[in-house]
Amino acid sequence: MSAPLPLRFTAAARARLRAAAERREGGFVLEGRKLVLDALARPGVVALELWLADDLPSDVSDELDAAARARGVRVGRAPARDLERTSDVVTPQGVLALAADPGRPVAEVLAAP
Repeated sequence: MSAPLPLRFTAAARARLRAAAERREGGFVLEGRKLVLDALARPGVVALELWLADDLPSDVSDELDAAARARGVRVGRAPARDLERTSDVVTPQGVLALAADPGRPVAEVLAAP
């Protein structure tokens, strides 16, 4: 499998992250190195994109980049200040991932034995 193309932090990317952070589009945003690495290690989590601040230490960005690419997740770099604007935490770490909502429709839950 070839490596996915890198992402560019455009207005559309910013809008996707903001919509997920506000829970308007069915996805959600994961924030921070440990949470994102844990999510990438879980087969049930569908990560869609990973965003790394351009000022992250190379060992951190390399680790996250490798984990994302191993799962076929596209990776993008962005200025730290742009990711901070999207983040909801007090002390952003410069790591955001957009993930699909793992929830199931109510009808599916009720139909299960």
